[in-house]
Order: sequence, then C-alpha cells, then structure tokens
Amino acid sequence: MLIECKDLVKKYRLEDRELQAVDHVSFSVAEGDFVAILGHSGSGKTTLLSMIGGLARPDQGNVYINGVDCWRQSELKLAGMRNQLIGFIFQFGSLIPTMTAIENVLLPLSFADPGSDPSAKIPLARELLDQVGLADKENSFPAQLSGGQQRRVAIARAFINRPGIILADEPTGDLDEDTEGEILEIFRQYNTEKKTTFLVVTHNSKLVLTQNNPRTFLMKDGQFSEARISGST
Repeated sequence: MLIECKDLVKKYRLEDRELQAVDHVSFSVAEGDFVAILGHSGSGKTTLLSMIGGLARPDQGNVYINGVDCWRQSELKLAGMRNQLIGFIFQFGSLIPTMTAIENVLLPLSFADPGSDPSAKIPLARELLDQVGLADKENSFPAQLSGGQQRRVAIARAFINRPGIILADEPTGDLDEDTEGEILEIFRQYNTEKKTTFLVVTHNSKLVLTQNNPRTFLMKDGQFSEARISGST
C-alpha cells in the first residue's frame, strides 16, 4: 500500500474540555486510488489530512508512506518526504503575497532541489496555470487575484513537482460551478493518466461522483467509516 494509517488519534484541549478530533482511524490507500473524505466542518477531516501529510503529529498511531513510518523520521527527512512525494492544496490559497502567480507555482522547486534553476520549469508552470484558467495572470500578485483565482494558483503549485500523492482540503470550496468542473477534470486526468493518488477532503459529494468507482469515507465527530456514494453528476 502507498499510504497506511493505523489507529490514528489526535486530541485538542479547548478551555476546560478535551476534543478528540480524530478517533482511532485506520485505513489504507493504494497507488492510483482516488479517495474522498466527506464530512461537515469540525468533523476531523482536515486534522486527519494534516497527520497523513506530516503537518500535525498524531497523539497515537502511525502513518506509513511507501512503508516508511513518517512520524519516526527526523524533521529533515519528514520535510523531504513532504516535498518530494506530496502536493498540498490547502483550504485557503496560502500564497506568498510578494510573489507573482508564476513565482508561487515555482516555489516548491526551490525546496526540492535548492541548486536547480527554477526557470527551466517555467514552461511547465505556464502549462499548469493555463490548465486552471489563469494563463493571463502569471505576473499578477495574490492581492490582484480573487479568492477563487488564488485557489487555482495553489492547485497549479501542488502539481509542479509531479508528486505521486495529492492531499487536497476543500479544493473547490470557493469556485464557481464551471471552474469547479474544470478543476475536477484536471484531477481526473492526473488520476487516470498519471496514476496520481488523491486524498480529497470535501463536504461536496459531487466531487466524488466525478470519479469511476470512487472510494469514499465519511467522517463524523472524529470517527471514520467507508461508504459508497452513487448517483450522477
């Protein structure tokens, strides 16, 4: 299995009470899977994704990627795994405000190989911006872009290193319906043609229905269960 999660637990303390955001979650994901995690806000979806991506340390349990126990690695090795294997699409754009759209897309390359010349990947960055409908915005700064446009830049950035895994937190949350459809088509193509593995956190079951035979999990109050969503888009 590409990803294995075993008995994951994450707790937070809120004033005088303890919140169990992730409650003993175990599941596995094969290479090339498209996995959707459905649930309402506060159900623990984002926390789970953060633990899988090496951003939030679990209080209990293990995350294995390609058989490597992520949370037993040094911070340096964990950072390398994140950069080389995983593309992140966060709930908010999280762009660097002093960089243009194309500079933001190219940014992960400087961490993947500090000695490389990012300009060699400019054609790929332009291609990715074109795929998300922003070919004419490459020199725009985040403040000059709408929220939806910033999200699309973040999606392009997630693909620049050609990662084997994409972790996406509400990737189409603030996009109009047409743009959402275009983004989902990009996801479908990468999943089908390049065998990119997707874990997508969403409250939108429509995203699940764009895939053939989707693997779908439901999350509520930190608890996890597998389900089958059926229907037509």
